[in-house]
Amino acid sequence: MLLEQIVVNKIRLIALFFLLFIFFLRASFALPAFEDLYKKAKNLNSGMKDCQAKIDLKFKVKILLTLHFGMNGEYFYKYPDKYKIKLKKTPSYLQKYPQIFNWAFPDPKSFNCKVERIAELSGKNCYIIGMFPKEPMGDLIKHEIWIEEINFTMFKQVFYYNNASKISVFQNYQNLKNYWVFNTLFAEFTFPKINL
Repeated sequence: MLLEQIVVNKIRLIALFFLLFIFFLRASFALPAFEDLYKKAKNLNSGMKDCQAKIDLKFKVKILLTLHFGMNGEYFYKYPDKYKIKLKKTPSYLQKYPQIFNWAFPDPKSFNCKVERIAELSGKNCYIIGMFPKEPMGDLIKHEIWIEEINFTMFKQVFYYNNASKISVFQNYQNLKNYWVFNTLFAEFTFPKINL
């Protein structure tokens, strides 16, 4: 009888340990609150007052065929949240989607927002934020932002449109005098149904 009680107590102790282990494991993978994550990412370069740089953009566009081309111009940033890009010879179908050239974070008041998951991209873990327009925004149905887990840079954006169209923008940064500034950008446009 005493031996049976010892075995039962050990089983209970093991079960309790296992439940505690599962609880702490789940807690360690909990996603941060949207507001906290967004604030850290938005305030990344809060001390930067002014920035200007020449930029070269590379694009891959899938319509009927896959087209590769580049554009160049200038990028301007002015504290606290003014961004502007002047591009030379912008194709007309890109002018229809000006928000892809706006690297400022969108106003979350216009969206239903949530941190959806963590995923790896190019060896970096990223928090993925889903932003769904509260009111119609042209043909945009979702704006997805990938925020790098360690330095909180906006590593990738995906704009989902009606008719299965989407624009994926990949952004890389370099640390320059303790500020994270754009280094390279690659954009991929997929318009399976488009009137030419």
